[in-house]
Amino acid sequence: MLAFNDAGQAAVYDPTQNAWLPAASATQSPPYTSTFGVLLHTGQVLRVGGAFDAPISERFTR
Repeated sequence: MLAFNDAGQAAVYDPTQNAWLPAASATQSPPYTSTFGVLLHTGQVLRVGGAFDAPISERFTR
């Protein structure tokens, strides 16, 4: 599972460790923006959203 917080930081849940581990995130979202992730057929997650004047897109891989 991949999750994002309001600051644009990402974390991946590792069930073997029962812990959330930080995921590399090059893009920081400005506060109060809307983002969502889409699971791609490759197993990667595409994160898109942001504000009109600060759009973001970012791809996460394992």
